[in-house]
Amino acid sequence: MAYAVGVQKLIYSKEPCYERPLDCPASAFGSISNNISVWVQVPVYILLALAEIPGYTTLSEYRYSEASKDMRSLVQALRQVTSGVGSALGMALSQVAKDPKVLYLYIGLAATMAISAPVFWFAFKGYDKDQGGLGGDLHTQPSRSGDDRGDLGAKEPQVV
Repeated sequence: MAYAVGVQKLIYSKEPCYERPLDCPASAFGSISNNISVWVQVPVYILLALAEIPGYTTLSEYRYSEASKDMRSLVQALRQVTSGVGSALGMALSQVAKDPKVLYLYIGLAATMAISAPVFWFAFKGYDKDQGGLGGDLHTQPSRSGDDRGDLGAKEPQVV
């Protein structure tokens, strides 16, 4: 988000319309944009993909592996609820995403991320040690039926 703030500030610093891209007489009724290459925005999308795709995949795997068998449907449903809440927040914030206020939206999101990331890390830093890592339950161990056929020969984990 910090890079997105820089890109937006760069867009607002270019002519012909500065903080009002496509909304000034010099833009020929919105047909001439501010003088900046669209390729400056590409790293924003690359960074977003590098963060979101592994994050969502890992989170989904973790939720599924840590939930009990009877609770997996509820856990997945709650995931959808949080997605819905996120979409509602996005719709509510869309009113702020207009020139020149979009810069302040990006600054707010970057500041929120900068504050919440260390707080989240501090709150959960010992969790991997306590739980044995992703999907690792210290209270169960797998039991095999004697053959080595992977999942075909595996039984349910036995409580030690």
